[in-house]
Amino acid sequence: MKTLKFSFDLNCKFSVYVPSTVNVDNIDEEAAARMKEYVLGRLASWFGGATTTPAVGAWVTEAGKIVYENVNIVYAYCTSEQATERFKDVVELCEVVKREMSQEAVTLEYNGQVKFI
Repeated sequence: MKTLKFSFDLNCKFSVYVPSTVNVDNIDEEAAARMKEYVLGRLASWFGGATTTPAVGAWVTEAGKIVYENVNIVYAYCTSEQATERFKDVVELCEVVKREMSQEAVTLEYNGQVKFI
């Protein structure tokens, strides 16, 4: 029996969770759509492609309020070399999302691990 030799070309994954709210909990679908496109474009330019998928999330604000919102998870796969080279850029991208959308934090997922930026 032959053994199949297989290895993944892109073994790392970055995901940026783009909120649909500004100022913590005010829905702004236009701002969310603009930011989704911006993040999608940045990840695609750095890693050769990116994908977005809608989701619904809930989180607790610093004031203790639960916010339910639509989010777009924008993700890209890359090599470990690309991940090392672009890690700071992706963190800075999350900082832009946080600042432009006036959020307490933005979720960055890297290879299944989460950091709140």
